[in-house]
Amino acid sequence: MSSRILHALVLLFSLGLGFSSFAQTQVSGGIFTPTTWTLAESPYIVTGNVVVFPDNSLTIEPGVEVRFQSGTELELRSGSLFANGTAQDPITLTLDSDTPNNDPKWLGIVNTSPQTDSIGIELDHITIEYAEIGVDYGTSFGYRTISNATFQFNDTGTYDGGLGYNWVSVYNSNFFDNTYGMRGRMSAFDCVYENNEIGFADPLYFNGSQAGGEIVNCTFENNDMAFGYLSSIITFARVENSTVLNNNIGTLIYTLEATNSTFENNTEYAVQASKGTTTGCTFRENGIGFVTSIFPSQLNVVGNRFEENTYGLRIDGPGANVSDNIICFNTEYDAILNTPDFVSLTNNCWCTNDEDIIRTHIFDAFDDVNLGIATFIPFTIDCLGNIVFPGDADNNGLATATDILPIGLAYGSTGPARIDDGTSWGGQESPDWTNNFPSGLNYKYSDTNGDGIIDESDVSTLDAHYGQSHENGDPFDPVFESTNVFELYLEAPDTIAPSEMVSVDVMLGFSDLPVNDLYGIAFALTYDGNLVEEGTFGIDLSDSWLGNDLIETSHEFNTDGRFEVGFVRTDQLGQTGFGKIATINFVMGEDIILFQENGGSPNFIMDELELSIDGIVAMTSSGSYLKVENEPLDILITDTDEMVNQPLDIQIYPNPTRDILHIVHSISDMEQIQVLNTQGQILEQWAPQNQISMKNLEDGIYIIRIQTGNGTFVKRILKK
Repeated sequence: MSSRILHALVLLFSLGLGFSSFAQTQVSGGIFTPTTWTLAESPYIVTGNVVVFPDNSLTIEPGVEVRFQSGTELELRSGSLFANGTAQDPITLTLDSDTPNNDPKWLGIVNTSPQTDSIGIELDHITIEYAEIGVDYGTSFGYRTISNATFQFNDTGTYDGGLGYNWVSVYNSNFFDNTYGMRGRMSAFDCVYENNEIGFADPLYFNGSQAGGEIVNCTFENNDMAFGYLSSIITFARVENSTVLNNNIGTLIYTLEATNSTFENNTEYAVQASKGTTTGCTFRENGIGFVTSIFPSQLNVVGNRFEENTYGLRIDGPGANVSDNIICFNTEYDAILNTPDFVSLTNNCWCTNDEDIIRTHIFDAFDDVNLGIATFIPFTIDCLGNIVFPGDADNNGLATATDILPIGLAYGSTGPARIDDGTSWGGQESPDWTNNFPSGLNYKYSDTNGDGIIDESDVSTLDAHYGQSHENGDPFDPVFESTNVFELYLEAPDTIAPSEMVSVDVMLGFSDLPVNDLYGIAFALTYDGNLVEEGTFGIDLSDSWLGNDLIETSHEFNTDGRFEVGFVRTDQLGQTGFGKIATINFVMGEDIILFQENGGSPNFIMDELELSIDGIVAMTSSGSYLKVENEPLDILITDTDEMVNQPLDIQIYPNPTRDILHIVHSISDMEQIQVLNTQGQILEQWAPQNQISMKNLEDGIYIIRIQTGNGTFVKRILKK
């Protein structure tokens, strides 16, 4: 038998060609001629190491599955690998195990070719999983491209420890649940890294050649570290148009060149770097946005946005160029020093020119004498431009009841959706809409949720952020419709009892002075929170002369004794009228301690609930405002027994009065008439009669009490 025939038989035996009883092909040993693993003979079970020898190749057809037993590998010993699947028929290289998460891994694809050799490694539409190193590129030269691949559950997905201009380019690939997704001198384009310990470890960028370390249009999410330092101190990455989101650490790296990328919600910090330039990037909702190193003399952090981080920047040493950044609205500090050296933070925007406010948002020697001092000169105060804070529809710096008014006036309008369409509280850029209110305020502020239409959902966003404030608003400067002054007043029972449900009618305008073109109104009812049951306030608009097609917001602050209300029409049509515009309901406290009067009947015990209205803003359908005033209302609180069997057929007028009060009744058993002050002291009393004089009393509030055989009648009177 010739040596050539014998060699072929040995090769056939070593590769295990042919079908087993389970339609599997077992392979191991050397590949000495160009070889193809076909779909017809798939799956291939690698029972021992497979080696592609010099000047030969292994081609794996689309759809093939290769299952490696634990500890085996595919070695390229100056040989090439071509594994090009398709979107419909991808190739899979995996561990031959029913419990791959528990068994030892296979070793991976290993290139052991000398550095002087040039080989080809093509990987397209392929999944490599459960390997120690999915692909180890070694040091040799050759065609090194990965595309449309998935690396998952590997210790390391891909590794290139080569030097010089030898690097791997990875396109449109996914790295899931690896210890390290990629490692070494590689570049990534349009890749996704999720749930890795490090998404891209030890990147290295060969400056000037753009070889390795490029990260373009990639997403890193839920990794312990997105990319950066593992064992190589001199790490270098060039990041562009990428998103680093929800990782523990964004990157710890020696040199970073980053542009137009977003670092968001990274728990510890987004970036820590010593050299390079970071510009045009957004740092939002991170533990720390950017950490400069101890010796950052060649570090430039220029033209970025730092907002809503716990700390915007931490400065660990002097010398970094931190300028032309927007550093605003970070929750604890905009910047903190971690060095005893002086640090310059000049030419940044802090969204204010108030040096005291800026200083309170920088942690330095003024807070800890062991630290240096940060110097700053803001280059502008409006660096964010006309930003929107979701919920602050009138852009006055507060999310309150008045914000319902512009929402109602612009209701149904549409415009461009916000660039950042989130609804979390914070400054967000938004393009201007076509329309403005008479004040000049743009309609975009009323689109509180940023979806491009003003509707009920914008009220929900207002309610979600009610009470929030910011420093970027403009003072409220109302334009009044006319010189008329209208009265907003309250009507309520003269007496109430503990635990009683109370209904207070809110009245606006009189028959001889109706309110013209009212479109909406906001105000606050103030009261003594100790006398009212918390959480019981509500508003009823069913009988409002303003109409039934209303949107409203209302919020109770019992500790402060305030119930804030706003309601408005949505059809751009104002209403003219007078009388009741709302009813406010609440419940009196159960454990009110009433005091006993000094003098008079010892069984008459009472206190007083004072209600007043402030912060009134009334708007017309044109967006201008009406002048509205208010007087307080006092309601007597008495015990339940005093409220029983009160006669209802007694009228006392006029109220207010200058002097004489007329008492009209048809009661046969009236016993006496008394005048008391608000402390319950009897000032005057008379036998039953039809009128009494109050001329000897000073102007103020008094209580008329009429005792009859069937009960006691109590009414509040104002003398002026």
